[in-house]
Amino acid sequence: MATNPEHIALTPVLRALVSNGLSDEAQLQSLAADPARGKTPLLFYVVEKGAVPAAVLMAHLSARYNMPMLDLDAAAIDELLIRKLDKGLMIRYLVLPLSKHGDTLYLAMADPTDFKAVEDVKFNTGLQVMPILVEANKLAKAVNAAANSMQGGIDDVFMDKPRDEEEQEEFDLAQKNDSTVEDAPVVRFVQQLLLDAIQRGVSDIHLEPYEKDFRVRYRLDGVLQDALHPPVALRDGVTSRLKILCRLDISERRLPQDGRLRVRVPPARVIDFRVSFLSTSFGETIVLRLLDPASSKVPIEQLGFLPEQRKAFEEAIHRPYGMILVTGPTGSGKTTTLYTALNILNTGDCNISTAEDPVEIPVYGINQVNINERIGLNFA
Repeated sequence: MATNPEHIALTPVLRALVSNGLSDEAQLQSLAADPARGKTPLLFYVVEKGAVPAAVLMAHLSARYNMPMLDLDAAAIDELLIRKLDKGLMIRYLVLPLSKHGDTLYLAMADPTDFKAVEDVKFNTGLQVMPILVEANKLAKAVNAAANSMQGGIDDVFMDKPRDEEEQEEFDLAQKNDSTVEDAPVVRFVQQLLLDAIQRGVSDIHLEPYEKDFRVRYRLDGVLQDALHPPVALRDGVTSRLKILCRLDISERRLPQDGRLRVRVPPARVIDFRVSFLSTSFGETIVLRLLDPASSKVPIEQLGFLPEQRKAFEEAIHRPYGMILVTGPTGSGKTTTLYTALNILNTGDCNISTAEDPVEIPVYGINQVNINERIGLNFA
């Protein structure tokens, strides 16, 4: 007489999926008993086999456990930090260090109930652990890539490699700065200004000096609006601070200057700013344009096209020749639309080159050329 296969106890996360109608218990039991699963954690195997979409699982877990979510595709992974976590732990639990601030390690996880993983990482690193929820399929891929890259010697694990002189330096918005007493208010103001703008989803920051006022305006949804009026005494200090971050000449106050700076927002988000300085009657007006690398990976479904518009757009970008004009006011989504089109075409089977003034967001697989009129390199 045939007997039923042994009933395998599901994890709390999987039981919650069943009770909420997001998955079928019989299918989960079948996957749990599948010999091909090997040592793969059941939650990851369930996602791998398509029993639960990774995005649906992450949204459910975030709501259930009140945990922050992160898109790993938009995260900047600190390779040196990864090397300081035991490789075996990372592979066994499928976790990935994202960033470290003070004595707190931000750890990418797909299963918020895996307390054993948290405790083992805490013991291994000597740090407090803050779990950050990510999609299981992306995490498994990232852990595999990180593990494959960890082939260096023991010196690589404990010694930070020197920074390339040409590499863009990052300004950490969560880090306390060792500034002098005189500089401290300026440093804190700039740090809070950038963080506030990022959190609000601002596209531009305008700092405008006047005789008796220092005005800050944000461009939000294409419209400039007053944000705050800091003390006039901070005006010159803020200008110098931003020039230092952009590695510009702080003594030059007559000619326009353009620069870039990069900031890291906990746990692992990196934002670039394009910054321009222009001399006016009462100081230098400053405009900072926020360049979020995540905006280059917006799927076409999120651009707001009507079905017929999307069809026409996709047909146009796949034609072998022609021109597409993307127009609109500042902050309307022109850059996002263009980068979405480039990512659709960037399949690896063709060569793509762009001429940009300037290159706002680097995209892997595309040859991006910076226009430089001073040396005769123009759109012609």
